Amino acid sequence: MNYLAETYGEAPTAIQTASEGFAKQSAVAELEFADGREFLLGDRFTGVDILLGSCLDWAVAYGEPLGARLAVYRERLNARPAYVRAAQANFFTRPELLPPSLRESPRPFDRSA
Repeated sequence: MNYLAETYGEAPTAIQTASEGFAKQSAVAELEFADGREFLLGDRFTGVDILLGSCLDWAVAYGEPLGARLAVYRERLNARPAYVRAAQANFFTRPELLPPSLRESPRPFDRSA
């Protein structure tokens, strides 16, 4: 019995299922922005936007496509100064993991500058 093959052999199925699940869920989120709102719960930035933004960042990192409205929403969230500072702090030791648009920004925690 090849334990590793049995254990990891179904990983492609799990990945496909997760991808399909994300597509369904992101389609629902995409519809929420059809009314032109700036943030998920309306005109104010809330913790829900932080959670959804994080999910969208991970989805993009894993190559999942986003609908047009979600892509614009993510770009808007990621352009917020607080997001830029947090991302740079989170990836201080691994700047190659930063989104490309943040790699050129000044890094507030960089002591070599």
